[in-house]
Amino acid sequence: MGAAFKENCPDLRNSKVADIVSRLKEYNGDIDIWDPWGDAQECARAFGMTSMKDIPDEPYDGVIVAVGHRQFRAPGVDGLQTLCKTPGVIYDIKGLFPRHVTDGRF
Repeated sequence: MGAAFKENCPDLRNSKVADIVSRLKEYNGDIDIWDPWGDAQECARAFGMTSMKDIPDEPYDGVIVAVGHRQFRAPGVDGLQTLCKTPGVIYDIKGLFPRHVTDGRF
């Protein structure tokens, strides 16, 4: 979740999300990017993937919160868990949530 360099901003320059995407691709993971602030075409240029406009109904194995956008903070961890299969993994890179309610944190 997120592609921008910083929260609540559309700027993709210097974003480290490209490194995360690249690493996950090495493991042949199916990856979606959702950044409500970012431009889909800019995202495609920067990451080789288009940012989704909406989150699909099919649940994920896990969610990585890579940018601290307010849209990601608002639903809380319980809301993010609804995006996941049971059990699902929530990895909070930005430290938006208390450490004890996520599965991992940078």
